[in-house]
Amino acid sequence: MTTRVRISRLQSGQAEQLWIDQHLATGLTAPALAFIDYRRPCLIYGRRGGDNEAAQGRAALLYCGVTQRRSGGGAVLAGPWMLGLNLLLPAEHPRAALSHVQAFSWFGRCWQHALADLGISTHLATPDVFQQHQDLVRQHSLDWVCFAGISHGELLDADGRKVLGLAQYRGRWGTLLSAGLLVGQTPWEQLEFIHSGHMPEYSHLHALTAPVPLGESEQARQRLHTHLLGHLHDTR
Repeated sequence: MTTRVRISRLQSGQAEQLWIDQHLATGLTAPALAFIDYRRPCLIYGRRGGDNEAAQGRAALLYCGVTQRRSGGGAVLAGPWMLGLNLLLPAEHPRAALSHVQAFSWFGRCWQHALADLGISTHLATPDVFQQHQDLVRQHSLDWVCFAGISHGELLDADGRKVLGLAQYRGRWGTLLSAGLLVGQTPWEQLEFIHSGHMPEYSHLHALTAPVPLGESEQARQRLHTHLLGHLHDTR
């Protein structure tokens, strides 16, 4: 990135999607970045989901919003247990020329280094664990959940549980890289209820995911933001 990067702070999944739409509508001439503190629960579907009226009704019962993102992939349950980041890179930016896998790997390493700066150890997902993890996902019929699967650049804890999920969307304007970091216990049972109408006593997603020990203070989040900016800035 360059010193011209535009940085925003957002507080909801709906504001996040509006921020993306507004930047693309006005034209992307410089990198833009948004940190998202999800103050309220919000179910974020990929571009092929989110139009199920029954699911929207169940979400309303739990005071959970529903929105849809531009990128593909499975459903994400955002809320106070998650920190988000969106990075928009114009087409002429060097990082926008990376392949999908290269972009994911670079983005994931930036997160890994920023967390390491705070004393939090994570591991980059590698192809040798993709299949093993996917077998568990299919076993429990959770392939519709973004955090159930593992892909390039995503981060795992020491026990192989996913802590960081990534998504990507591209157009003539450039590249959008999105990330969600788990920082608290996620009510995965609510996600399953909203999507399917069935509320399990215990979701198998708890065994596939884990929060990082970042802490709940605003100071801890700000330190992470500062370190992330430092690592993302090294993109020349």
